[in-house]
Amino acid sequence: MSTQKLERMIAQFRQLRGRWIDAMTGEHDNAIWRQLAHVIHEEAWFKTVLRIRERAGNPPISAYIWDLFVTGYAIKQSLAVRRLTDRKDGTASLLRLVHEMRVNQSLLTRQVAIGHDGTPWDTSKLEEEWRTSYDDLTYQTLSDSRLANERFDRLRNVALGEPRQAGDTIAVSVFEALERALASPAIKRVRAQCDKSIAHADLSDLTNVKGPTFNDIHESVATLFRVRDFLRLDVLNHSAGPIVPVIDTRVMEHLDQPLVPSASRSEYLMIWGEVERELEALIDREVVSKFAVHQ
Repeated sequence: MSTQKLERMIAQFRQLRGRWIDAMTGEHDNAIWRQLAHVIHEEAWFKTVLRIRERAGNPPISAYIWDLFVTGYAIKQSLAVRRLTDRKDGTASLLRLVHEMRVNQSLLTRQVAIGHDGTPWDTSKLEEEWRTSYDDLTYQTLSDSRLANERFDRLRNVALGEPRQAGDTIAVSVFEALERALASPAIKRVRAQCDKSIAHADLSDLTNVKGPTFNDIHESVATLFRVRDFLRLDVLNHSAGPIVPVIDTRVMEHLDQPLVPSASRSEYLMIWGEVERELEALIDREVVSKFAVHQ
């Protein structure tokens, strides 16, 4: 490959890699890491509350409050799964990211993917240099190159054990496997529920499709994080760390307190009556009759 062509490929890859990493780790509100941070926060709290209740023998709770808790969790997580597996152009979704990488698979060669930041893909010269100098910086570069090559060996489109080549590419099958993971039966059930009844009220097909279970949501969340880490570490050679945020222990305060203060049944009914009158006023005939009529 000519030097000019290699430089063009590296420049293209740097631009794409920067965009992909920004989609995952950028500071904008829709960055994938922010979406996933909300997902793991909800997952951690949901499981924590369930286990606290289980260890206390599942004490009685208002059916409405319980439904608010479990339904709120299910809807928030389902919509997050839907967003992160969106295929539309211009969306910050993991599936969209995988698709873009597959389309640009020809750029993802060993020489480009490892050497885009100046790290030599061929370790032979580095090994010789380190043996003669024992320089710490040389050893660090050698270690980085070795690790990057080992990761690339698992992804390339030839059998393990074959000699390393500058033009080895990441196999298309890698991206196809990631796309299949992001279209698993569990994720499909979660997405179908969003499309038919959460984000949309579907009238095209009124047959009752079996909705997702909580296990489907948990499985979908696990898939999202595994794909994210695979892309960051294995494909883009970018750092990845713990996923659960450090908890602010102050949020544990008053966790055992009821949502609604204790009061008499008559007081509850009185307040319900106040709210009822406010809501019924929404359809006051005098207001409604003039809603879309010339005055």
